[in-house]
Amino acid sequence: MRLLASCFSKVLLLVSFSLFTQELISQTLLSADGPGNTYELIESVLAPGYNPIEVPDCSHGTFGRHIDEVFDNELQSNVFRFFIHRDQDDDRCINFDRQRNEIKSYDQSPDNLLGIEGETVIYSWKFKLDAGFQPSSSFTHLHQIKAVGGSESSMPQITLTARAGSPENLELRYAESNTQLTLATAPLSDFKGVWVEATETITYGETGSYELSLNRISDNASLFYYQDPAIRMWKTGAEFQRPKWGIYRSLNNSAQLRDEVVLFADFSVEEIVSNNCGLSSSFSPNPLTHAGTGANSTHVSLPANSENINFTITGINSRTNGPSSKHYSELVKVSYVNGSGSTISYGSYSASNVSDVNIDIPGQVQSISLSLEDELDGNTGSTQMSISLSNVSYCQGNGEPCSDADNDGVCDGNDVCPGSDDLQDADGDGIPDGCDDCQDVSNSFPNSNLSHSGTGSSSTSINLANQENISFSISGIGSKTKGKSDSRYIEEVSISYLDGTGTLVNLGPFSGSNQNSANIDINGAVSQITVNLRDIYDGDAPNISISLSAISSCQTSSSNRFANPDEWEDIKAYPNPFREEFIVSLPINDPTPIEIQVYDMLGHVIYQNKLIAKQKYVKIPGEEWSPGLYFIKVFSPGKHKVIRLLKAEN
Repeated sequence: MRLLASCFSKVLLLVSFSLFTQELISQTLLSADGPGNTYELIESVLAPGYNPIEVPDCSHGTFGRHIDEVFDNELQSNVFRFFIHRDQDDDRCINFDRQRNEIKSYDQSPDNLLGIEGETVIYSWKFKLDAGFQPSSSFTHLHQIKAVGGSESSMPQITLTARAGSPENLELRYAESNTQLTLATAPLSDFKGVWVEATETITYGETGSYELSLNRISDNASLFYYQDPAIRMWKTGAEFQRPKWGIYRSLNNSAQLRDEVVLFADFSVEEIVSNNCGLSSSFSPNPLTHAGTGANSTHVSLPANSENINFTITGINSRTNGPSSKHYSELVKVSYVNGSGSTISYGSYSASNVSDVNIDIPGQVQSISLSLEDELDGNTGSTQMSISLSNVSYCQGNGEPCSDADNDGVCDGNDVCPGSDDLQDADGDGIPDGCDDCQDVSNSFPNSNLSHSGTGSSSTSINLANQENISFSISGIGSKTKGKSDSRYIEEVSISYLDGTGTLVNLGPFSGSNQNSANIDINGAVSQITVNLRDIYDGDAPNISISLSAISSCQTSSSNRFANPDEWEDIKAYPNPFREEFIVSLPINDPTPIEIQVYDMLGHVIYQNKLIAKQKYVKIPGEEWSPGLYFIKVFSPGKHKVIRLLKAEN
């Protein structure tokens, strides 16, 4: 697992297309509707007739219900208010070293609220911590994903927790089995006093995927983002996985705590399953012909739950030469019956402006009908018109896996590196190892034992050709501040290098007053490195020296593959989910041409924009796109990043 930052491999995009072609099959929403009957509202959605609420009411009944609803002026809607009291509350009168006020799905919940192996689920919610929120140095959990059943179910697989410290952090915790580790952190101060929208996408399985984005609602700013496309998201022997939201905190350091109120709003669980695409059916009759007055038609019926329809019409012609009785201009009309049984007019296509047309119908379709008529005078006489229709391709149900000759999980048609594992990328440069021309090399500084005496400084420099991911070490950084004054010194080492754009970057300084060695790691392309040594005790050094190790790097056949990878960490697409349009923020200092492509879940490019001038933001219209998952690919020579974006129902 890893935090994806500067580059997201092209192969991962293709894997998304081959493995995550998906259909949203259900969405459950839990939104506050105003004061009163709050527990009943939660129960009616998360577990009708049962109790999905874990509150400390039993020990603190005098307070009343620990979850209620209030109107929030910023969101202009009702929200849930979760209370926890430091000195009165516990964990359901069961545990007294901790406190719990949470809601959940569990074995009494509807099936579509339970994550099962092989399923993709998108969880989203909004939350707001008080400006003075105080976490424990032990744990203060706000969200968990937990397994039910099996030997590893006691440890949550995913935990979003606040933790006291210097600084206070919001931590994303993960347990592959029974041992938990921290995947990523963010300053807790960013989350205090503001509404935050969380979107969490999980594919459950032994080889699953996980993604979490936390965006400030007021300006859509990204506060936290983590993604791992190949992570274990299942527990041994588990029956299902389920979410929990609320406040669950330790009392081991109760002096750090206070009474808290945390606001939540608009919980959503969207269940997604894989589709079987590439199925086809044919029109009858085909070709479609017509002569004389009126119109002829053709029709195709599709299996239940068919969707994402595609076919082409060719040969839409006209004839305006010769006897007028034989003149005609073909007009084709397309209609379909959608999943709810309504007849929809898709469009009319005239020979006056098209000869061929491609038809794409999103969503569920039960049947398609076409008609052919003469739009010129309504009568072709004895002349016969004719159009041809391709087979209708569609998605429906769960399909067979694609052909994958090298068994790397990437369909042969999308293979980046045929014959090799496209998912192996040891150096994290976005290029599969089997096609990576970046070879490990070693270089030495001209003066690996850099010495200096007297005033000023001494330096050693090395020029590198098409090299990136640099590492070397410095040892022997020392100081002497006792004895004769003319023998005293404090060594200071500073480093400068030219990156792939020709920009001078400084590292250090490293002082012998507090360290005797330093390990240097530079990501991206580097064309020159200079190491400088001087005395900062009095500026007049006796004979001082340091040792420089050999430089390890990766050398490619082409330069500037990574012009400035750190900037690519900041590429974002928001809002997520979107409805009509979204914005992609870009690294405007990257000198190389940048291109944006948007792919739908079938891998079709539905938007493309090559940027000539440097831009910071690009607004992309998506109003006409169908609701669902899209992949935004931002790339320039040698690097690219992929962002998953969800379009919500309008």
